[in-house]
Amino acid sequence: MMRRLLVLVVVCCACKDSVIPVGTIRGTYTLRTVDGNPLPYTLSQTTGSATVIVADSITLMESSIYHEGGTRSVTTNGVTTTSPAADYGDYALLSTSLTLHSNADNSTRTGTLDGNTMTVLVPPHVEVYKKLN
Repeated sequence: MMRRLLVLVVVCCACKDSVIPVGTIRGTYTLRTVDGNPLPYTLSQTTGSATVIVADSITLMESSIYHEGGTRSVTTNGVTTTSPAADYGDYALLSTSLTLHSNADNSTRTGTLDGNTMTVLVPPHVEVYKKLN
C-alpha cells in the first residue's frame, strides 16, 4: 500500500505543469530582439521604401488587459517618417503559454513567458521582450 502511494505521489509531481502566478507577470516588457537581431529592426524593405521597428513595449495589467506602444519609421523615396504604433486588448495565460488578442484589429498572437522574458510569435517573426524591473 505504501509503495502504491509513493508511486502515485511521484506520478502526480511529474505531471505538474509549471504555473506562473498572475501577479508576477504584470508589468512592462520592452522589445529587445526580432528574429535574434537587436533594434532597430527592418521589417520590410523594397526598392525605395523600408519599414523599421524603432522601439516597442507591452504592458500586462490587471484584469488580463494589455497595452502596447512603440515607434515605427517608414522611409519612402528617401523621406523618413517616424510615427507611434499602438495596440491594446486582452491576454490569457495558461501555464507558460500566452495569448494576446488585439481589440484594435481583432488579431491574435501567441507566445510564452519564461521568468522575465516574453517571446511573441508574429509570423514569420519571433519577438523577444524583457521585463523592466
